[in-house]
Amino acid sequence: MKVLRNNGFVSTITYMDYFGTDKEIRSRDSIFAKATLACGYTPLFRNDLYDETLLTFDSACSAANFLTSLFRIAINDEISNKILNLRAGLCAGDYFNDDEQIYGDTVNFATKLSYSSRKNEILICGIDQSEVESYTALKSDISFYTRNEEENCYSISLIDEDLTNATMDNLIFQVKYNNSSHDLRLSRNNQITIGRSNIADVFIDDDHISRSHATITLNHDKIFIEDHSANGTYIYVDGHEKYVTNDRVSLCGKGYILCGQRKESNSSLEIDQIDHNMISFQLSKENTHL
Repeated sequence: MKVLRNNGFVSTITYMDYFGTDKEIRSRDSIFAKATLACGYTPLFRNDLYDETLLTFDSACSAANFLTSLFRIAINDEISNKILNLRAGLCAGDYFNDDEQIYGDTVNFATKLSYSSRKNEILICGIDQSEVESYTALKSDISFYTRNEEENCYSISLIDEDLTNATMDNLIFQVKYNNSSHDLRLSRNNQITIGRSNIADVFIDDDHISRSHATITLNHDKIFIEDHSANGTYIYVDGHEKYVTNDRVSLCGKGYILCGQRKESNSSLEIDQIDHNMISFQLSKENTHL
């Protein structure tokens, strides 16, 4: 019998490079059982398809808590971390429940979001931003950012633990751009924003740069830069270039950040020749200007 469920919460979990082997199925079922124990909560509905799992929840908080617990368990489990690469979409909306199946536009959209997400990331749409932020603010290993403000789309993801080793206290993110220097304090509950929006911490007025181009985050004494832009971000440290597009990488020491376009191969990175959209940065305990 087909039943319409109003104002529900639907999630699609996608397993990358999944072949449905007995080992993969056992690993999948194991992390679900462990997540249920860790949360003390069981999703209202679960349907395992070939390389997807459909879930429904009774609230946004229970959905976010269960999904992040599931991802965290998968990362920390040696077998699951090797053979299951999780990513997910989470939507609020109406759906149909018919015996052992769920379907409808909300289910389709959750599946579309899961395929647009990255490993260990949950893309969320249709849920109030304050609900998402209030949940992530209490979790030191989860990052949050707005993927698309107009579409009310947000991202929460687990921060990788092994990307860098910058064990400092009272970190200052010192930047120089547009011929002026700024000291920005890094804290676990605050992100430093870079972009063309006039409310960005590092404001650069350039057509190559998105309004919300990138964010700098401190988590577990590790520093990350995450690109949210259309044109990507170039990072230069010790003469090496790293290109980041809609992804997160570690950041430590000192170097340069170019938003939206790369440095010409024959140009210099001398500090007195910094282009207007080039950011010179240094991570330091002291407020010593660059």
